[in-house]
Parts: sequence; C-alpha cells; structure tokens
Amino acid sequence: MKKLCCILLTAALVLSVAACSSQSANGSGEGGSIFTDGTSSADSFSTGNDVSSFEQDESYDEEANIQATSTPEPTEEPTPEPTPIQVTGGSDFSNGKALVTYHNLISDEWKKGIMTTDGKITPVKTEITNTNGNQCGFSEDSGYVDYIIKDNNGFNRDQFILFDSEGNVTYQTPEDSSYEVLVGGDGVYLVRQTVKSMTENEIRLGIIDKNGSWICEPAVENMLTLPSDAQEKYMDGEVFYSYHGEHVFSAYYRTYYNEGFNPADSYTMLYDADSGQHSLFGNINFVDEYNDDDDTYTSYQFSNGETIAKSEGEIYHVQHVESRFSTTMIMTDRPDGDVFYQDGVFFTGKTYGSGRNPLSSTPEGKFYNIDGSVMLDLSQYNLILAYGADNLYRYENGYAAILIFGEDSIHYLGIIDKDGQLVFDPVAVTYTMGTEVGTLSEGMVTFDPKDDGGNLLSVSGDRVKVDSDAVLIFHDGYAWDDQNSCYINTKGEVLEATLAE
Repeated sequence: MKKLCCILLTAALVLSVAACSSQSANGSGEGGSIFTDGTSSADSFSTGNDVSSFEQDESYDEEANIQATSTPEPTEEPTPEPTPIQVTGGSDFSNGKALVTYHNLISDEWKKGIMTTDGKITPVKTEITNTNGNQCGFSEDSGYVDYIIKDNNGFNRDQFILFDSEGNVTYQTPEDSSYEVLVGGDGVYLVRQTVKSMTENEIRLGIIDKNGSWICEPAVENMLTLPSDAQEKYMDGEVFYSYHGEHVFSAYYRTYYNEGFNPADSYTMLYDADSGQHSLFGNINFVDEYNDDDDTYTSYQFSNGETIAKSEGEIYHVQHVESRFSTTMIMTDRPDGDVFYQDGVFFTGKTYGSGRNPLSSTPEGKFYNIDGSVMLDLSQYNLILAYGADNLYRYENGYAAILIFGEDSIHYLGIIDKDGQLVFDPVAVTYTMGTEVGTLSEGMVTFDPKDDGGNLLSVSGDRVKVDSDAVLIFHDGYAWDDQNSCYINTKGEVLEATLAE
C-alpha cells in the first residue's frame, strides 16, 4: 500500500512539472519568467496593463477605474467678499451719476467717488484721502472737490481737484498757490485767486474748464467784481457766488447798516462764462432761498435763456441772449410777495405779517407767466405759505403741489394741474412750524401724513411708505436721504452701494 502511494505522488509531481514547463514555453517574458520587465503581477494589475487578467476579475469596476485615473476638475476660487463701505453724503444724480462721500470700513478712509444708478461707486482716482471738504459739486460730466493741505508755512489751506464722470482727475490746483474753486457746473468753474505781494493785494476771479484751462484769465476789472467806485464800500460786506446754469455765474454783494441787521444796498454781477461779458445790477438779486443749515443760497436758474430776479416790491424778467443780459420789470398785481420760479412759471404771494397766524393765514397767491400775465388764480383755496411749505408752489411737468388750510382747521396737501384743478382729493397732513413739506420732484413729494399711510405722494395719488422723515428730492429716479445716509427710489427702496471692481 505504501509503495502504491509513493508511485501516485511521484506521478503527480511529474505532471505538475510538465504543466509548468508548458506555461513557461508559452510566456511573453524573455527567459520564460512570469514577471515582465522586472514588474510583479501585482504592479501590472495596479497599472491596468494586463487586460486579460482584468477581464478574468469579476470584481473589477471599469467606471470606478476611469474616475480614479482621470484628471480632477479644477476647483473654482471663492468669490471675494465686497469691500464694506458706508456712504455718508451724496449729491443729486445728473445723467445717471452722483458724487458721493464714502467711508472704507477696512482702511478707515473717507473718499469721494462717482456712483451710478446701479449703486456701483468708482473712486475719484487720487491718492488724497481726506477729501471730505465743504465745497464740492457734480454736474453733467464733471465735478470738483476741495481738500485740506498744509502749505510751506505749516498752515492749513484749501486745495482743489477737478475730475470727470469716470473719476479721473483732470486738474489739481498747485499746492503753493491761492486758487479757490467757488462754484461750478456743466464743466465750467468760477475760481478766485488771492494775490499778495509787496506791491499787490487783490482778489482776482476767472473761469476754468474741467481740464483746468483758463476760459477767462484771472483779472480784477473785467470779472465778477464791483465797479472801482463801489469796491471799497462793498468789499467789507458779504459776497455770495452762484451758478445759475447755462454757463452763467453771479456774485451777490450786500452790506448791512451798522445799527442793525437790515440789508442795505446790494449789487449782483452776472457773468457769461463763454464770452467774458458781464452786467451789473443794483439792488436786484437772483436768490431764491436761503439755507440756514449751511449758510448758502439757492439761486434762480436759467432755462432757455431766461429767468427771474427780484428786489423790494419789484419782479424782473431776465434774459440771456448772445452773451448779453437784459432785465424787464414784470408788472403784476402782487409784486411785493415771495417769488417762486420754475419752468417759466412763477408764483407770488405774501407769507404772513405781524399778528397773523402763519399756520392758517392765506397769501392769496397766483401763478404768473413770465410776461406777467395771470396763469392761475388760486384765491378759492386757503393757501399756506409759511416756513416748511415754501418749497411748494413750483410747477414741474404740468403739476404743482400746494398746502391748503381747510374749513375743518386741518391742513391738506393737494396736487393741481395747470388749469388749477385738483388731480385727486387732497391728503390730510400734520403741519406745524417745525414741519417741512417737500418739493415736488419727478412727480413725487414727501409729507407728514395724519394717518398711517405712505408719506411719499405721487401726482397720480399713489402713496409710498418710506422709513424716513427726510425731505426727498428726486433726480434720475433717486433722492438722497440725509437721515439714513442713503439713496431711495420712488418706490421707497434703498439703493445698495458697492465699490465697482
């Protein structure tokens, strides 16, 4: 039995050796090895070179292998967070752009920028960061702003930059000069130059364009100055410079009696920036409204070459034709009241006098065409023309807002057309001497309602609720809200401000 088992074992070994010899004879490697180029069979599997062996492995996942061997997709870089800013001041929009002051909360800098109606702000491209000066403006396609520097003697002084609507600085006043940009708009600027030397001590005025080029060189005699025989008398008084649109500037000089604060004689010089022509008018001024908050004046604006001016008990039609100015007295039956002008139509009426209640007295006002003819008699309404309501009574696109004192001793805000008809039932308002009713602008006017409804009224009678008590004046669909330091549209929505990338 043991002999038989040995025989069988020997036969099995012979067969095994024969099988190995046959496999070696059919192998692909040189010398008949089962390894190829020194690579183990395990390495061959991992690189996927032995396809037949893969096909024999039922556990192989072809899709998983493709994913494992393919190049991974590049990951997108995360979108950087926008620079946090806070807008602290803004001008009216003009041609879809406004000049704003903003605070960069990262760098803790205050800068000027040009904002568009989508809320994007393009910084004014200057290295100067303390451009939070008092004087600045923007109109049409350019603007200006002042900033403070220290001169060679260590004193603070104003310096100015001009820039275009893209924020590019187009001109910068020299650091060692005494130039001051007074007012400007539409690409022209009134500049004052103070000249002091051993032989000179005078003020010269000139006009520059947005590139800083002189339209009119600084001079004394042919600029916005008084005649030589009046200079000494009036130069000690106050001088207010204004831009009236259509390249017209003015200087309004006034003095006071020594014994009181009643204004004495005054002069207004009108100047055409394009030609250098100027005209002097005595005791006539072009001031529409005085602003107590910042000691500035709002001036009557030229439109199609004409505007109005006033003096004590007189109203004038002013024309600007071929660089010349002329005035014609307008004859009305009420020349001694306050005058409000816009779009070729003016309103005049007395506010109130001694012993009269400004909250209930009527000015018996009328609207006039610029030639003095009565356009509209509003004597059927008990109108209020006291402080806070003196921004009304101006027509815009065929509509005007008026404040009425009703027979029920309630104040009402109404909208009238050019026929004097109320467009809809007036809205009851809360009105006191401390309440200010807004100006009609782009068909909207703000007010303080007696009910819980909207405080922004449209000429169609619609009301919008705005979370602000500020007087909103709209330009290009947006108004600056100085209470919340933001722009608001006519729907009451806040314009979100971001820096343009």
